[in-house]
Amino acid sequence: MGRQSIRSYDDVPVIIIETDLLIIGGGNAGCFSAVEAKKLNPDLKVTIMEKAHIERSGACAGGMDAINTYIPPGKTPEDLVRWCRSQVGGGPIREDLALSNARELNESVDDLERWGLPVLRDENGNIKYRGAWDISIHGEQLKPIMAEKALESGAEVYNRIAATALLMDGNRCIGAMGFGIRDGSFYVFRAKATIVATGGACGIYKSYTSDASSSHHQTWMCPYNVGSGYAIGIRQGAEMTSMEQRWVATRTKDFCGPVDTISVGYKSAVINAKGDRILQKHYAHLGGDKAP
Repeated sequence: MGRQSIRSYDDVPVIIIETDLLIIGGGNAGCFSAVEAKKLNPDLKVTIMEKAHIERSGACAGGMDAINTYIPPGKTPEDLVRWCRSQVGGGPIREDLALSNARELNESVDDLERWGLPVLRDENGNIKYRGAWDISIHGEQLKPIMAEKALESGAEVYNRIAATALLMDGNRCIGAMGFGIRDGSFYVFRAKATIVATGGACGIYKSYTSDASSSHHQTWMCPYNVGSGYAIGIRQGAEMTSMEQRWVATRTKDFCGPVDTISVGYKSAVINAKGDRILQKHYAHLGGDKAP
């Protein structure tokens, strides 16, 4: 039904889908969740609801030139947690969550390489590190690889559907609703379990690079991560945790991108207005210019 023919709510087609596990968001997290769920139980009916198209959706839609964390030989998951704490200036951090992520980290990256992601290695076959913790990849096909694996796992994918609300039965989530942005239909997903994997919220704060305009999206983060997952949870009274862990990345003048892309990826020193090589001067004990 075309949008022009809709005159009232009664004209909106309603499509009901029954599933075991509903995953809201088909980015890397959503695709990985689908693959892991089907691995644990091949008979599970897994459904992904994605507001774009999973082949090029989410924060990694355009690919990446590095995987920012891979535990190197001689280091442990506990070492990574300590490094994470230093990244937030010693501030609050859920060490239990960071540690559980760290313990699964290398295995997940190894899965990506096995699935076809080119990970750069030296002449001896060792993974090439570009900094203390991050490794270089040819990652322009990262998202298509993840999408392919999610589909291969048997997950059912509904593209171009924006989640609007969680379905609740008392205090229990039993699915979600969404609006078809291409077909104008209203979708109701009934699920035994629901995962919200919609990414963060970009553009809340105005970028320093956009002083001459009202733009909030001169950023390398995905501008379509608008916090919808937070919103649908908050509206239904979900407990929101770890919201105090705000990450503010370091920036260099007139460059809107990760500093480690310059300082580590291109081997450029980070220099302040006084001409000081600040990483070497103040953070030599953490690796100096390789500190990131």
